[in-house]
Amino acid sequence: MHTLSKKYPQIQIFDSDKVSAIQENRKKSKIGAYADSISTIFGVNWAEKGIRLKQETNFPVEDNTTLTVKTDNPVNTTIYLRYPSWSNGASVKVNGKKVRVKQKSGSYIAINRTWNDGDKVSVSYPMSLRIETTPDNPKRGALLYGPIVLAGELGTEGMQAPAPFSNPQLYNDYYTYNYNIPSGLSTTLKINPKHLERSVQRVGDGLQFATEAGDKISPFYDIHRQRYVVYWDLVNE
Repeated sequence: MHTLSKKYPQIQIFDSDKVSAIQENRKKSKIGAYADSISTIFGVNWAEKGIRLKQETNFPVEDNTTLTVKTDNPVNTTIYLRYPSWSNGASVKVNGKKVRVKQKSGSYIAINRTWNDGDKVSVSYPMSLRIETTPDNPKRGALLYGPIVLAGELGTEGMQAPAPFSNPQLYNDYYTYNYNIPSGLSTTLKINPKHLERSVQRVGDGLQFATEAGDKISPFYDIHRQRYVVYWDLVNE
């Protein structure tokens, strides 16, 4: 499993009688798991309490995740669900019944109860578009969807072999390439700061986006072997 930032949804299981001790010694007292890929099924086994969790999710294409409890005997404990700072309006259901979420984003949602085998926790973390500008220039920024950094696809016009590939037999040979970057390549993004969804629309079933100007925007991790832009020159519509 890949190592991920703590901005991703996290499961944490705490013994409700030992919360104070856990706060003092987090590294030894918590069990955490991240779901990091599409159609992920991941498990957490807490042998001390005799409880296991199976997590099923299509994150980040979808904003929901389901946890299924596996236990031989009823277990009274608290499950803390990380409430990421990039999400607002998180919703939680236990066995189909809505649980009131009092916590704010950037904290943890605590569910304390006696857990039985087969109990299901359904969590939804709504995602939306946002801009994060650079510290020194408020007119230059990156576009994100939830925790996902997006990038504009700029194509391969003018590239000549062996670009964009590198020869593993040579050391840093790509630094010697002439990438023939077109002079008119645009890195400008026109946005409505208060309503980004009007400027950048999601298209298809995945995490692809487009603008009226024809910009194609995808998750940064999905763009390979072509030019791209992460930090745009921002212009208000």
